[in-house]
Amino acid sequence: MNILIIDELGKLLTAGFYSAKEGLISMIDHESFTPIDNNILPSTVNTRVVSRGPDHILLLDDTDRVWVYGHNNCGQLGLMGVSRLYCFQHICTLPPIKHISVGRYHSLALDYNGQVWISGYPNHIGKHIYTFSVVGNIPEIQYITAAGQTSLLISSDGDVLLSDDRKKCRFLNLKRVNYVLTEETTKPIIISGYMGGTWGNTNIMLIDNNGNVWEKLRSKQLFRQIRKLLPINSLSIGLDNVILLDFEGNIWVRGRNDYGQLGINSLKSYVKSFTK
Repeated sequence: MNILIIDELGKLLTAGFYSAKEGLISMIDHESFTPIDNNILPSTVNTRVVSRGPDHILLLDDTDRVWVYGHNNCGQLGLMGVSRLYCFQHICTLPPIKHISVGRYHSLALDYNGQVWISGYPNHIGKHIYTFSVVGNIPEIQYITAAGQTSLLISSDGDVLLSDDRKKCRFLNLKRVNYVLTEETTKPIIISGYMGGTWGNTNIMLIDNNGNVWEKLRSKQLFRQIRKLLPINSLSIGLDNVILLDFEGNIWVRGRNDYGQLGINSLKSYVKSFTK
């Protein structure tokens, strides 16, 4: 149970608790962020983007290389013949990557040509993919996110594509299905999400061009705006918690905190509203 953040020097920090017996990142149990051990991730790696699921992590460094870590039972690390990694490993088969995102059992990578690479077991493919492969039959993509076992893409034309569990191997344009975004959020700049979690009902969360945060609950079709926040620059949703970064450099957190994974001095096991 932890949160990962990147400091201004590109170093990866963590707060919360991991069991060394299970081969996870480090043995810490306190309410402050500490650097990842050099044996797990080389200190020479400067992190630009990090994305994590329940059992695996993808990292994008400042040279556009992808590093992977964790479980690989469904091929989500993009490595053949490996069940689990106890330290980060570079994926040398990928081209220079612009952005990454992970779901429950799959991983996405977006290259600079607008192609989406996928590995693992996403529902819309219907089969395991053990090495990163290009997703076909979709337009040029400018942004990606993996939400649970679902993938959500934004095309270069601004269309939002959602993978459809009912029709295998297909992405549906949200304009053509019964899944309506509010008018203010039709051109989001950031999307993140997770389908699952025992402590919350959030499905997908996004930031619009004005820095407003919107979320869609699993039981709803429309997004609702989260009030009383400063304009937000970026966000990330985990299984049981959410972390936001505003334009002034402040971090806002919400969700499960029983292992101190929110990095705040609170005795509450669950923080219901965003706290700076």
